[in-house]
Amino acid sequence: MRKLPKFQHQVASELASNFGQSIRELICCGQHRSQRATFVELQIQVSGFKQRMTDEQKFHQMLTEARQESEEDFVMPAVPFSVSLRKLPNTLARTYVLNEQPGPQKAIIYLPGGAYIESPVKEQWLFADRLAQETGARVYVVLYSHLPQHQFKTAYREITQLYQRVYD
Repeated sequence: MRKLPKFQHQVASELASNFGQSIRELICCGQHRSQRATFVELQIQVSGFKQRMTDEQKFHQMLTEARQESEEDFVMPAVPFSVSLRKLPNTLARTYVLNEQPGPQKAIIYLPGGAYIESPVKEQWLFADRLAQETGARVYVVLYSHLPQHQFKTAYREITQLYQRVYD
């Protein structure tokens, strides 16, 4: 049997440990935690995102990449939306609204996680689409400002402005 290289061995070891913990949590939480949530958590762990956040050199590299990305125009991932989608004008943060219908409608403001560094990925857009479809609500997806050019206070101000616009 061929021995795994060190990196692959470490990833495999962490994956096995995390998978065991996730299964224990799934059993413990019962219906409160879906299988999908368990697998998404594993995907985040396998992606190495958390490791990049804790390793100083990798974190600085991630900030450098984030700076470059934030200077570029946002490119929407190829997502087969089942509801309407449009960019909302006149907001501090780039905001998209899904499932906008005429008349009164419930509203959800969705803040896709990315540790103030990463823009929403395809899976987060698919989730927002499904959320809008299953709830019938208007879903606002906020692409708030990221590090390193901005601090969380900027994102807070952007989200507050949208909240006031939606709920007032």
